[in-house]
Amino acid sequence: GQEVCSGFVGVPSSINRTKNYIAKSLAPAAKCFHGQMLNLRVYNRPLSPEEINECMKVDGTPPPMNINSGLQLHLPLNEIVENAAKEKEVVDVSPAKLNGKVHGATIVADSRFGNCINFDGVDDYIDLPKETIPQTGEITISFWAYGGKSLPKNTVLISAYNKGNQPLLRVYLPWSDRRIILDYGN
Repeated sequence: GQEVCSGFVGVPSSINRTKNYIAKSLAPAAKCFHGQMLNLRVYNRPLSPEEINECMKVDGTPPPMNINSGLQLHLPLNEIVENAAKEKEVVDVSPAKLNGKVHGATIVADSRFGNCINFDGVDDYIDLPKETIPQTGEITISFWAYGGKSLPKNTVLISAYNKGNQPLLRVYLPWSDRRIILDYGN
């Protein structure tokens, strides 16, 4: 794992997220994510660089610190299950149990991580509960994603919208300059 950027972003308490997605955007110019993703974690606090590195380890060794403090969501994204209503889901292993509804995405083998979720870049996505993104304060979002060299620019990995479909949070990979961009607020 590598810290890509850091800094304080204040979240106004009046923001009400009603739609949260992985690999989907409601913006016409943004592309749906085409690639693999694993270990999405959302925290209601900032993580240190050491904690971020622990989140991204793949060797299974126990972390030397408690990386679950403030954990709002942890989707391993290495399996899809069917719930009682026969809907496909990814299971949140955090205490919040905010499972996501899977639309089209599949699980594929990965030589480094075992299994991970794969999005086709057309209409595959995960619908997340509105409680997924913390409503106030500082947050940390960590994940592993691979889209390959053919990934189009302006590809949305994570997005959150209000009742009027105004974007409140979007994570792009890559943006026009080949960097990860966090777009927060409307």
